[in-house]
Amino acid sequence: HSGWVQQQLILAHPSVGCFLCHAGLSSVVEGLLNGCHLVLLPQKGDQFQNATLLAGDLRAAVEVPRREHDGWFAREDVRDSVRKAMVEPGASTVRENARRWGEFLLDEAAQRRFTTELVEKLWEMADLGKSGT
Repeated sequence: HSGWVQQQLILAHPSVGCFLCHAGLSSVVEGLLNGCHLVLLPQKGDQFQNATLLAGDLRAAVEVPRREHDGWFAREDVRDSVRKAMVEPGASTVRENARRWGEFLLDEAAQRRFTTELVEKLWEMADLGKSGT
């Protein structure tokens, strides 16, 4: 095989317990679908919003904190975040929330409804734009 690593196959392996990633949407979804504990280290773009949503609002992941003085992170912060996701008090809540979101992402009926409603809303917005000209 050449090109990208087969991430889904790796994440599905039973020996993988924790997935440290940049919080890109595809990686996050693959981690959730494979039941991995997620530790997020956003680097750019939408990764920061994804990390805030998953670690903050949804409590389905742990975000590695950054140092205030330079915006980088220390190895101790990575270590502590993995511990927080895997073994510390509260890890079971994060794990359960991640499991529920993984199930939601696998729910074909919910995905069809979401897609249908999104397309309907986009058409509605497109029609509103036409009437304003």
